[in-house]
Amino acid sequence: MNNKQSIDMRIILTLYLLILTTFNASSNTSASMPIIAYMGPPVKSVSVAEYNEMQMCGFTHTLNIYNTIEDAKADLERAAKTKIKVFVHTPQLTNEPRLSAMNLKQHSALAGYFLADEPDVEGLTTFGLKARQIRTVDPTRPCYVNLHPYYDDNQMRNIGVKSYRQYLQDASKMGLPQISFDFYPVTKNGLRNTWFFTLEEIRKESLRTSTPFWGYVLTVPHTIYPAPTLEALRLQAYVNLAYGAQAIEYFTYRTPIDDRYDFKDAIIGLDGKRTAIYNLVKAFNRELKNVSQIFNKAKINHVGHLIKIPPYCAKAKVPACIKSLIVKGKKGAVVSIITKNKHAYMAVVNKDHTEGMSLQIKAASDKVVHVTKTLNTEKLKNSYQINPGDIALFKLK
Repeated sequence: MNNKQSIDMRIILTLYLLILTTFNASSNTSASMPIIAYMGPPVKSVSVAEYNEMQMCGFTHTLNIYNTIEDAKADLERAAKTKIKVFVHTPQLTNEPRLSAMNLKQHSALAGYFLADEPDVEGLTTFGLKARQIRTVDPTRPCYVNLHPYYDDNQMRNIGVKSYRQYLQDASKMGLPQISFDFYPVTKNGLRNTWFFTLEEIRKESLRTSTPFWGYVLTVPHTIYPAPTLEALRLQAYVNLAYGAQAIEYFTYRTPIDDRYDFKDAIIGLDGKRTAIYNLVKAFNRELKNVSQIFNKAKINHVGHLIKIPPYCAKAKVPACIKSLIVKGKKGAVVSIITKNKHAYMAVVNKDHTEGMSLQIKAASDKVVHVTKTLNTEKLKNSYQINPGDIALFKLK
């Protein structure tokens, strides 16, 4: 190789490395936590414009239910013209998983295969088998099953297990790359008292299996559940993040039709138009997109509670760099200690979605700073007021 050829090769190699580095940096920057809509735009009348509308609301993915594979394929073509990715469910996917995956896997907008919602213990075995069949055809995309929460022991008996832990361990045998569960804690009578037990058990199973978990937020009023407020959205999302959730899911995007549950307006009404909840969720998703960056692909080292310690939960441990941490509020706080990219953070979530909470904090080092919701850092103050259901973030090192 002569000198000119050598120089040319070095130039080409340098340009290649520059492009590769730029691509990787761009990929890392753009990577964000999934924000997922259960039941996207109505599939019979959906348009590209409606997917753009969903994207403007802050969603990255949707879980859609179709009557046929052909309906799903047509919808994936529309979604492909936006940045929305779709988890697909059809009856054929359940009955002929391998053939269905063969028909769907070429579509760029396909996020994965939505197999089931809240199966009983026998269903876990069935859907685990179907997931393995799909992986032989498409090993690159996940299968998705959403799990039951824990409400009481009668519920566990009805789904065929002795305990919630057994249910989660049986679910893990499906070999899915995520643990998804729904729990809607905010009711017209206050918070459900088994919410934190469910979160504790989900977190334990997530750690035991090294599998990330995804948690839900409720956006459709029905039966005992009131219309969502900003405070209720914050409480559900931020507590899930504090426990380690790696995706936030919304039930639902469009309003379901089911007389059993008396569903009212969700984000999109029965007429296909935006409701007041659309702007509420849109504003919150902008906030969530920023805050979730601290939790996305992070390690949650400890989760504990202050003031009111729910059953089966731990009292919060204060890091050594914090001299004192005092909260004053009716329901107390969830405290989460996080590490990410060699940095340590602390999150404090007000567990009350109706009243604010005060936080007094003293640090042993001036390296401890407050992190705003736009991820800017500020000098630490002695006290903070945390709004109902809201979060306060601190960088420890």
